[in-house]
Amino acid sequence: MTQTTLSASNTAKTVALAFFDDAYELIGELYGRWLDEKDYEDINDYRAPLAKIAEKHGVTITKMTKKPFGFAFTTPQGTYVATARLGSVSYKRIS
Repeated sequence: MTQTTLSASNTAKTVALAFFDDAYELIGELYGRWLDEKDYEDINDYRAPLAKIAEKHGVTITKMTKKPFGFAFTTPQGTYVATARLGSVSYKRIS
């Protein structure tokens, strides 16, 4: 791996991690709300609160998902998926 590739990889991880760290608590709160309101609310309504934090980090929320509850997001260097389940909130790079 070249130094340029390593730096780009570290930057992507840093952007994604910084966003996830800032959004972590909100993701858990939104998941709890979704469990209570999933029969009445549109999953896409959950994008707006996340978008405020995403914008701060230069991240774009591209898709919300119902099962598992979560969303896809992109940084300038990659695409990630964040999910919430009972007792855990996590993210992983998918491309």
